[in-house]
Amino acid sequence: MYGPAGTAVLFNIGVLHTATTRPTPAERKTVQVYYGHPNRRYLSEDSIIPVELWRDHPDPEARAFYGVLNNKTRDYLERTASRDALSFEDTLALLRELDVKHHKRPE
Repeated sequence: MYGPAGTAVLFNIGVLHTATTRPTPAERKTVQVYYGHPNRRYLSEDSIIPVELWRDHPDPEARAFYGVLNNKTRDYLERTASRDALSFEDTLALLRELDVKHHKRPE
């Protein structure tokens, strides 16, 4: 699928997840957003929900939509609350630690 700049595609990942997995020598990039229904548990420990979506967004519906925080997001916020902006390397190191803690990466 292709679209002009600013195009968003929403779909049920369950329909395609791993259906098109194929080896490739090229780097592939993806944006994955995991959110949960306000009355249900979060969906995964694979992502961190940015504060711009759940805390700082001007729309209360958007804040509620993204406000179901997983443990990885909570841990990240706790670990960075008293720090200035992290360097890229420090951010990667922290994300690796959190992935190990949440069993998404071996030690």
